[in-house]
Amino acid sequence: MDFFVRFSATPVTSYSATLQVNTLSAILLATVVPAPTLTVAAPCTGPDSNGAISFGRISQGTQQACTFSILNPFLQPLTVSPLTVSGAAFSTSSASAVTIAAGQSASFTIQFTPATASSFSGTLSVGPRTYALAGTGFLAPLPALIWTFDTTAISSGEQHALSLQLSAPSTVAAAGSVTLTFLPATSAVINDSAVQFVATSKRVASFAVSAGSTAITLNAQPNIVFSTGTTAGTLTFTVDPGIFGLSGSPSTSLTTVAAPISLASSGATSRANQLDVVISGFDNTYSMGAMSFTFFDRNGGSIAGFPADFTADFHAFFQNQAAGSSFLMRLTFGVTGDVSKVGAVDVALSNSAGTVRTPRLNFP
Repeated sequence: MDFFVRFSATPVTSYSATLQVNTLSAILLATVVPAPTLTVAAPCTGPDSNGAISFGRISQGTQQACTFSILNPFLQPLTVSPLTVSGAAFSTSSASAVTIAAGQSASFTIQFTPATASSFSGTLSVGPRTYALAGTGFLAPLPALIWTFDTTAISSGEQHALSLQLSAPSTVAAAGSVTLTFLPATSAVINDSAVQFVATSKRVASFAVSAGSTAITLNAQPNIVFSTGTTAGTLTFTVDPGIFGLSGSPSTSLTTVAAPISLASSGATSRANQLDVVISGFDNTYSMGAMSFTFFDRNGGSIAGFPADFTADFHAFFQNQAAGSSFLMRLTFGVTGDVSKVGAVDVALSNSAGTVRTPRLNFP
């Protein structure tokens, strides 16, 4: 019959016990040895809860050195052995064992030198404990980006072109992507799906450069057209060069500012005892609602004018919009008397950025 004896202890010392089975007895011996405490300095990170230590990403053929410290928190000297590093890209010049005085620490350095653009792993043994080492090498960074727009003074409801080039010829052929993100200036919405690259109808396009060239193609073209949408906010363009690094910033931003309501069309028509006004456009502030109407007779004389406030209606309407602030509204006015005597109407529409007026709208 087999049975097991479990041993567990925390204080650093030697332990003994007697095991008696019928007429047989045995002496059980165990020793708890002190465990060193390992810390690592930036730019490395860790150890995490799984004992992993990261050297991050560096250019292939370069070296990153990180300093490690072993603390002896106990009241007696501590000999740490083995103290070894393994892994193709990891090395250390420290001794394979070190003795640390009580309450003191000892430091050593590990070098990470990736020979190729790939991920590397290794191990660090510190006495009875083993830590996983990880790092990534990437190809030499591309030269800095030069961003060129047809204009940097952009507004909502427009299309513009972006082209890219490198500040110096690329030493390699590289490929990746350029991504467009959008942050609205208003809390009324969280996005505007109309902000996108026109060629792809998406917010991502391909990025490529040939060896020896400074010219970058976007979606296989020398430039790419993007739509600014109908929401005030910030458009950010970010290049991801794939396995390559990139000198300088990979991103740049443009801003569309809040503006008065943009009118696309307006018109007026009459029916029996009713007048209809139809207006389309967009409001990149999502704050429209206040309006005023001035009616005129067939000779151009003023008949009546009055204000109106549709703020609550537009607020409810914009809450259901995912593709910007475009609107089409029809307003119907009941007329007492001869509707044919009403010849025209002027309409003023306001938002938080200002007021716009339609041209005088004539009723047929």
